Amino acid sequence: MINVILAGHALFVLAFDYVPEGLASAISGALMVGYVSVALINFGRGRHLDVLKFALPIWGISICWIIGSLVWANDPTPFPPSMLVGVRQGSVFFMFLGILAGRSQISARLLKWILYIFIASALGHALLLPKEILNFSPRFAPFTAGLHTTGYILVILMLAAFTLHRQHEVSRNIFIVICGALIFLIIGNGVRTPILFLIIIVGLQVFRDDRNRLGVSPYLYIVAGFVLAAFTAFFVFGDVNELSQFSSGRIPNYAERLTRIYQRGVPTFLFGTGPGTDLLRTGIWWWDYKDSHSDILKYIWESGLFGALVVAGWFYLGSSYKRGNLFAPFAALALTSCISNALLVRPNAIFLFFAVICYSLAMKELSEEKAKALQRELG
Repeated sequence: MINVILAGHALFVLAFDYVPEGLASAISGALMVGYVSVALINFGRGRHLDVLKFALPIWGISICWIIGSLVWANDPTPFPPSMLVGVRQGSVFFMFLGILAGRSQISARLLKWILYIFIASALGHALLLPKEILNFSPRFAPFTAGLHTTGYILVILMLAAFTLHRQHEVSRNIFIVICGALIFLIIGNGVRTPILFLIIIVGLQVFRDDRNRLGVSPYLYIVAGFVLAAFTAFFVFGDVNELSQFSSGRIPNYAERLTRIYQRGVPTFLFGTGPGTDLLRTGIWWWDYKDSHSDILKYIWESGLFGALVVAGWFYLGSSYKRGNLFAPFAALALTSCISNALLVRPNAIFLFFAVICYSLAMKELSEEKAKALQRELG
């Protein structure tokens, strides 16, 4: 059943820009029900019952959103709480629950077809449609849901290609062609945060140190030190306006929003104001209502301190699952969620990310089971 849901979600992604908003919401809801059904079926058969703990953050976030929506009347924002936004954001957690529970049934053939069809669609849009302008630079036309979502899907396709090649599902020559096409598309897309996401996840995976339970190599501490030194030099010796421009205005926006959060009343500070309420006019983005431009800050605004702690708990559960086998993808997800509208608010991109990392985990578990069976036979 998980493969039917994933195939349906892939088709929805391809058609997303052409589907009316009401129908898109209905399809998103149906997909969420499908993912929940996959989890319940597997739990009913006694499979992967340890995944049940990932339901706790769903309850926690839901409670915070309900209380926050009630609190909103006493501390209103320009936009009221939205159930549709809540369902859309909450679907991400249901997706992971279902895909992780059904990971052993994920088909490599399906992932290959998604890989090929998405690349073909992206190339078609890039080569045949007019370019879009972002930050005064021309970019390839996105094939679904805008430049940023397309950018994240492209880097996830790179991870999918590598995973399938490592499992001998994609030949070396095809893998090289796929990588060439994806590099061309990623450069043409030009959105920075998906590229940073790819660098983080690959860096953590490649330089993982087995002696460290968290898998953080000393190399990464060196890189982090250089990055911190560069930002410090920017603040001390450079122009703050230059740093603001480099971050596309995010840093002043974060500072203003954090100040507003600190000034809230106790109930609002603890539980937020509900989903969909973080659209504001700030000093740096005065001309229009903008969201937080940070998934973590968005959850702090909408679900309060308690909601942010619940999301942090979800990251911890994911990164420590199965002796930290998912640490690298969850660390990359957490870091990019701090600095941008990353995958947590992009259900049509994160479903594929979850499918790839859960398929990889399932293949590793299968390999370990075969090795143990062989040892029993020999010994």
